[in-house]
Amino acid sequence: MHTIVAWPTRRAAPSMNFAQYRMIMGPAAYDSATRRNTVDMAAT
Repeated sequence: MHTIVAWPTRRAAPSMNFAQYRMIMGPAAYDSATRRNTVDMAAT
């Protein structure tokens, strides 16, 4: 499921994608995107 991890915002700023997403959405999204973060960094 690596294709599902492709976020629209990742293309704009892959280095700050997760940082921005975490600050905007909050800790609730952080817990949900924890597993996505690992794959996102590897894919970047």
